[in-house]
Amino acid sequence: MIADAALPLNLSRQHKEVPSYLAFSVAPNYPSLVQDLERFLHPSEISYFRGLEFPLRRTSFLLGRHAAKQALAAFLREPDPTLIEICTGTFCQPLVKYSSAETPELTIAHCQDAAVAIACQTGHPVGVDLEYLDPNKSQVLKSQFTKVELQLLKRLQESDENSSYLLWTAKEALSKAIKCGLTVPFEILEVKEIHQTAARAYVSLFKNFSQFQAHSWIEDPHVLSITLPRRTCLEVNPLKALQAVAFGRGGQRNEFT
Repeated sequence: MIADAALPLNLSRQHKEVPSYLAFSVAPNYPSLVQDLERFLHPSEISYFRGLEFPLRRTSFLLGRHAAKQALAAFLREPDPTLIEICTGTFCQPLVKYSSAETPELTIAHCQDAAVAIACQTGHPVGVDLEYLDPNKSQVLKSQFTKVELQLLKRLQESDENSSYLLWTAKEALSKAIKCGLTVPFEILEVKEIHQTAARAYVSLFKNFSQFQAHSWIEDPHVLSITLPRRTCLEVNPLKALQAVAFGRGGQRNEFT
């Protein structure tokens, strides 16, 4: 149940593979995940989950952990994900505890109906953000952008709503890659350039973090961004890859819908 849902992210750097896996979990599967806690959660994670009071927090935690365990199990080649524990760092970043000498980098994102996680080679920073396109929130997002960023958005061949979410996810993914989260002034994460690379696919560059790039994809009703070192290559669209996996399993699309 765990490892076969993870997808190799196919990262490369200076023509060498960067081991990495991406996985997802979706809200319709939540009831069955609750029944299967002991199959993929570490005992301490089970205890934490059972102590959560609010339904939305319970859902986001469990979907995030399920996605993360899929990615980690594939990366570590560990058939028993309950042996892998995910803890929380000082700035709420996920930390992996496992018996191996080295543990991979881990980044997790949630939105209202899904979660995504990436496990990546130790020492290779990565950040991910996934957002559900909600037109009621786009103006709130825009209020957090700089004048330079607002001008960039006007040049994109996307709706105002989609452009705002694209920029937001790129910046939030950067905050996870540098492990500060949204604890810094948002203008420090300013995007200075956005380039379209394919249909509904973009790469963003940052003013103060020139060593990073953010790859973003829009597949209604979601936007996904992955921030990586600038010299690391990412050739696939993970949203399309995940959809392909869903269709391939049983002919029915059961995620990102």
